Amino acid sequence: MRNYLIIVALLAIAALAFLAGLKYAAVSGQGGEVRSMALMFIALGGCLLGYLKYAEIEDQNIELIKASGDRSSPLLLTELGAVKDELLRLGNRTAEPAADSATPPASGDFNGAVAALAKDLGLREKETQRLHEVLIRRDHRNVLARLATIRETAEFTRKINAAGKIADKEALSQVIMEIEAALDDLGLEIMHVSAGTRIADLPNGSFSILSATQAEAGEQPGTVKEAVTEAVFLRDADGKQVFIAPAKLRAYKL
Repeated sequence: MRNYLIIVALLAIAALAFLAGLKYAAVSGQGGEVRSMALMFIALGGCLLGYLKYAEIEDQNIELIKASGDRSSPLLLTELGAVKDELLRLGNRTAEPAADSATPPASGDFNGAVAALAKDLGLREKETQRLHEVLIRRDHRNVLARLATIRETAEFTRKINAAGKIADKEALSQVIMEIEAALDDLGLEIMHVSAGTRIADLPNGSFSILSATQAEAGEQPGTVKEAVTEAVFLRDADGKQVFIAPAKLRAYKL
């Protein structure tokens, strides 16, 4: 439709040019027809050249439109990439406050977990303390039970000794045996210290010196002269001796 309109416009321009030539010929009176034809062809040629140029520009525009429909322009891709990067940057900036706002619940959950753990540890500590007290009471009951047994044995030995059924020495030995058995039941051990033992060889805390005298003939200075009592000890978890009652000794001076 557009082409038809252009052709009609060209014909109208040519007719106007021809009429203008005729009018000019009527005024001048000589060569009017030739000039009219020349003016008409000049007008037609100018319009035709303009139309051809216009058609060339239209063809280029159509090619560009087709090319843009077939594949993306590099400039357009660049612009789209820039817009995408800007959107991502804005999205990250928007996500930061959201992350910050999510921090307090996470912190609250952590504090709640710590509080629950502390409460559980407190309960466990109380339970451990209670069990420890139960063990202590049980040990105390065992000690008291052994003391009661020793008293019963000593009282029975006293009665039969008074009745003449056992000698004093045997009665005393019986009581000592009962005491040593009780010590063994309670995990206690006895360390006997013999005369002549070097004081420096005895464990630390296993003795106390009651008196010190000059070494006699045949005796070495710094040795045990007499052990008045034995040392009583127990062993810890590592097997190390822990002395409850040190041996009381008489020794020779160095």
